[in-house]
Amino acid sequence: MLQNMLGQGVTYSLSPAREVALFSAGISFNALGYIQSRNISILKVEDIEKLDRSDLDGLDKTATYNYSTKARYASDKLLIGSLFLPTILMIEPYQRNQFGEKGTMLAQTYLINIGTTLLVKSLVRRTRPFVYNENAPLSEKLKADARMSFFSGHTSFTASSAFFTASMFAANGQNKDLAPIIWSSAAILPAVQGYLRWKAGKHFPTDIFIGYAIGAGLGYLIPKIHEGF
Repeated sequence: MLQNMLGQGVTYSLSPAREVALFSAGISFNALGYIQSRNISILKVEDIEKLDRSDLDGLDKTATYNYSTKARYASDKLLIGSLFLPTILMIEPYQRNQFGEKGTMLAQTYLINIGTTLLVKSLVRRTRPFVYNENAPLSEKLKADARMSFFSGHTSFTASSAFFTASMFAANGQNKDLAPIIWSSAAILPAVQGYLRWKAGKHFPTDIFIGYAIGAGLGYLIPKIHEGF
């Protein structure tokens, strides 16, 4: 309470019932997603040959001309980097307060995001755009992963990490003047990730938009529902 009165920023509280519910949801989504993903059938060559990019809308069609291993490797490196993005919070002394609460929220954000992504991918089973590309190797098209396009997990994870980190910085009352820079940076990082996934031929724009929205939503809302006095 005193911190808020002095403009020191937001404090967070943990509730046993709420935390159990959030962790249970994340674990359940991951378990269900894993089970469903084991049942994904591999595309047959004749199925691939029947694919026609003209069946797609104009925006999504653009991704079917892409296939770049360089973009894919770059997106993987960005994904790994985003995993550790919240560690920059430790630079600011204020952020070291309530370490347990913040660590719990971050774990929930990552767990629910990964579980939601895996579950939706394994249920929708959307064919990735590079499968439409005549120049992409057949060996890649004949993998189960070729049917897990919707939605972009790389984008959703990067967005969840970026927006979680931004939320923590913005919650500090001393960072009000930096808010535009903080939120702009958080918005740009997953956008770059989305571009790399599109360039790699891994995702359609609609996969990326949905992944971005879900990741950003979790990164912002998980801390928000823990705000307390």
